[in-house]
Amino acid sequence: MDYNSIINSTYNWLSLEKLIWFLVFFWISLPVFLLVPVGIEKGIFATNKLWFVAVLYSLIYFALIVACITLTHHCLKKKNFDAKELSITKILNAIILVFVQFWYVLVWNIHKKYRFSQLLLLFGIPLLWFYLTNLSNWFIELAFFSFLLAYFLIIIYNYIRVSFSLTYFFSNDCAVREAIKESWHMTHNKFLKVLFSYLIILVSVGALFITYVLIFGAIISLILLNYFIPPLAYNIASFVAMLIAFAPTLISYYFAYFELYSQLMSHNKSNSAIKRMLTKRVFGKKEPVKEIKRKLKKSAKKKLVKNKSSSKKRIIKKKKK
Repeated sequence: MDYNSIINSTYNWLSLEKLIWFLVFFWISLPVFLLVPVGIEKGIFATNKLWFVAVLYSLIYFALIVACITLTHHCLKKKNFDAKELSITKILNAIILVFVQFWYVLVWNIHKKYRFSQLLLLFGIPLLWFYLTNLSNWFIELAFFSFLLAYFLIIIYNYIRVSFSLTYFFSNDCAVREAIKESWHMTHNKFLKVLFSYLIILVSVGALFITYVLIFGAIISLILLNYFIPPLAYNIASFVAMLIAFAPTLISYYFAYFELYSQLMSHNKSNSAIKRMLTKRVFGKKEPVKEIKRKLKKSAKKKLVKNKSSSKKRIIKKKKK
């Protein structure tokens, strides 16, 4: 894995002008998405208008999903992948894929070898919890936390293995299960490398998020200090700065993620090319053998013809004598 390229991709997108519209959309919709539930809980909206607020909130939620899918489509094109055209069917199948993906992550392991272990942990955790709440025993407590830790590790393993299924689905004409299986094959024998890459992405994106918050927070707090007391100004500035910083941080994560996906795809293509070359060499060794057999048969036939002609000549000579 080229970790330097993954780190550089978290901020290389800043020169792209088209992504300004994504930032504007996130800056407008994200505060509404976060503050509307708080307003409903506090009773800010009128009771007879709650249905209208709920409809608008659902539309904003759906618009955020479409925006993330559009950002995925844009990143695929930026990495020179064959991004398929978006449609209602494609978006609905993508939503179904997310639920199927979590089914394979949380419940039904794709690998048959780990499936029984995961189901055993899944059913054992609530059973041990029941015994732990009724019987205070150190052995049950140790077993419960051991099962919980093992199940958590399996979830991480499964999620890393199928985390590229949605991206593969948008770049290929395939079914939902096929996309999940391709992601599983793509990360075969690369779990630790992919996990380390994700950790690098999270650290890089986290550092960028802190930088954005500090910069935006400092600017906003200088403005608000003219109207509010310092503690209130700092609290408002930090909250607004985090809302503003979330959008560029999300885009940074997307570009780093797609850099990782691009490296995995190129690695798989090179492996498949090597396999094709090896198979050609293997078949190349078998083809001369067939050619030799064919030549041997021809030479054998020629010898038979020569022997017959020579025998005929001998017979004719004997008759003449």
